[in-house]
Amino acid sequence: MKRLFLILLFCMLFVAIFSISIFAEEGGNIAPDATLTTDSKHWHVVGNGGWAKDCIPYLVDGNYETGVPSTCQLAWDNHHFVYDQPVQVGRVVLYVNGSGVRGNIDTVHNVNIDTEYYVVLYDANGKEISFTSQKAKDKTELVFEYSTPMEVKHVKVAYFANYSTETAYLREVEIYSHICMFNELKEEIKAPTCIENGTGLFACSCGKTEEQIIYATGIHAYTEVESFVYENGFLANGIKTLGCVTCEDYVEEEKLPIFKFLGYSISRNGKSICTSYVVENELLSEYELANEITLDYGMLCAVTDATNILNSDGTVIDGINAQAKSLHEASYPRFDIRITASDWTKIADTPLVMCAYIIENNNISYICSDANTENAIPFSYNQINLMPVA
Repeated sequence: MKRLFLILLFCMLFVAIFSISIFAEEGGNIAPDATLTTDSKHWHVVGNGGWAKDCIPYLVDGNYETGVPSTCQLAWDNHHFVYDQPVQVGRVVLYVNGSGVRGNIDTVHNVNIDTEYYVVLYDANGKEISFTSQKAKDKTELVFEYSTPMEVKHVKVAYFANYSTETAYLREVEIYSHICMFNELKEEIKAPTCIENGTGLFACSCGKTEEQIIYATGIHAYTEVESFVYENGFLANGIKTLGCVTCEDYVEEEKLPIFKFLGYSISRNGKSICTSYVVENELLSEYELANEITLDYGMLCAVTDATNILNSDGTVIDGINAQAKSLHEASYPRFDIRITASDWTKIADTPLVMCAYIIENNNISYICSDANTENAIPFSYNQINLMPVA
C-alpha cells in the first residue's frame, strides 16, 4: 500500500532559508536510517549525456521524480541498505519507471516494462532469509509484503540495467518497520474472576510476547461506563470505571496513554529535526464515546517564541507565524513532524515550536515533551543538537 503522507507548506519569515514539512505515515519508513551503498561506481545521467559519481542518495530523498539511472555498462545494479542493528521489516516498496515518466525527463519510455526487480533480505549473520522478485510491467510501484516480519540487518535491491537507454530504473526505495500487535493469547498467567482481572501472555505474529490484562468475567455484567478519565493528562495512564448493570459493584480498569511522545532527533546529515508521536486510536474512540465528546488533535509548527499559539478552535492566533493541521479524521497510528534546512548556521538559535496539540471542550494543551502542558515549549536547533545521547 502506498505510504500515507501529509505535507504542509509554510510561508514564513525564513522561507528562503529552510523548508518545513509535516507528514504522517503508517509503519514508519526506515530506509533513510540505513547505510546506503552500491556495487556500481558511477552512472550515466538521465537526459543530459553526462556522468555522475554518486546517484544513490536519490533513492531515499523522498522525491519520486528523481532516481538512479543505469550504470555505465550492461550490468547488475545492486543497492544495499545496511542497518547498525537488526530491524523488523514488514514491507518494502520500490518506485520504478515501468511505462511512466522516467527520472527527471518528461517523456514516456517503455524500456523498463520487462525489467525484473529483486529484494533480498539478510539476517545479522549475513544469511539470506528472503528472496523475492517482481516485473515492472506497466506498474510504477512494486510492493513486497512479508506476512511474518523478520529480523533484518541488510536489504539488497537488484536489477539488470542497460545504460544506453538513458532511463531511471529505480526512483525511490521505502522500507517499513513492523509494528507489533499483541492479539494472540499464548499463556494464561493469572485466571480472571468475576470481579478481578487476570493476566496473560499475548503474542504478535513476529513472535514477540507481552503481558497484558485479561478482563474480569463472571456473574457481573460490567457494561455500564461510569467514568473514563485521564487525570494526569493523555500521556499518562487513565482510569475507566465500569459498573455492573444488575448491582452496585464496579471495577476500575487502568488504560494506557492515548498519546506517546517519541522525542526529538536530528538526522545524520544534520539538516532535519524530527519529532514523532504514537496515537492509540482505539483508546481515543473509547474515551470519546464514554465522555460523549470529540477530542481533536493535530500537528503544529511555528517560527516563534510564543507559548500560546492556537485559538480554542485550533486556528492560529493572529500575528503568529505558524500552521496547524488536524489529524482526528485521519486516524493514523503514528505521525511525524520534520523541519529541514539546507544550512542551519544562521538560524540555529531561531525559536521554533514543533509539537502536537489537543483540544478538549475548547481547552488547548500541547505535547512538546512527556506531558500535556497548557503552553507550547519553544526550542532551537542548537538546543536539540546539544542534547546528550541516551
